[in-house]
Amino acid sequence: NAQTAPDKPSAVKVLSGSYRLPLYAQRSFFDAYAAWSDVDGGTTSTVAGALSFAGRGRLAGVRGTLLLPRWGEADQRLALALDAARGRLFVSDWYNARLWVLDAESLEVLRELETGAEPAGIALSSDGRFLASAEKDADRVSVWDAETLEVLHRVNVGERPYGLGFAPDGRLFVGNVGSNDVSVVDAAAGAVVGTVPVGERPYGVAFAGGRAFVTNQYANSLSVIDLNTLEPVEEVG
Repeated sequence: NAQTAPDKPSAVKVLSGSYRLPLYAQRSFFDAYAAWSDVDGGTTSTVAGALSFAGRGRLAGVRGTLLLPRWGEADQRLALALDAARGRLFVSDWYNARLWVLDAESLEVLRELETGAEPAGIALSSDGRFLASAEKDADRVSVWDAETLEVLHRVNVGERPYGLGFAPDGRLFVGNVGSNDVSVVDAAAGAVVGTVPVGERPYGVAFAGGRAFVTNQYANSLSVIDLNTLEPVEEVG
């Protein structure tokens, strides 16, 4: 892979490559990778202050990954959300399209909640009213009443939703890694109230100071969104 900046091709040069060796019988794989960079992007003014984007370096390495065996009927791709007030732990079961509801202390299974294909991120609203799950291969989000655990809404969002989080005002922000945007959902109404374009592969979202911050994995950047207007403020990176 080669990366540069269209407006400063001589100031931004990044080269990288990788190779994966799968060992299926051993439920493992090895990744070899290397990268070289020479970047002088200057200083950028951001909401967090002035940031300097400059540096030169190289790296190389080998990483081994061992896939864990199944845990009961759950597999190793899990996301967690804790409802401390009610003593419940929610666990996504990626391959079996469901959420496990566990007792937070004993880990006893209390209930199963049906989801769409490949439930990824889970989030609990700060007021404890709503539980939400991003269902990546269903292109939708499910919203439950966090007290009764009854499903309230199945909301179609962008392509391949993954990470999600509730803003301080209760709106649900969903990063869609297939369509490279964020769906803003009214959890009570079960409706999409806005869609904000961001960088490539938005996997995570967080909130601070009246802003939403979205991590864009493939763009190596951070998108900043104004929570009042839902307008993009800037993309840092």
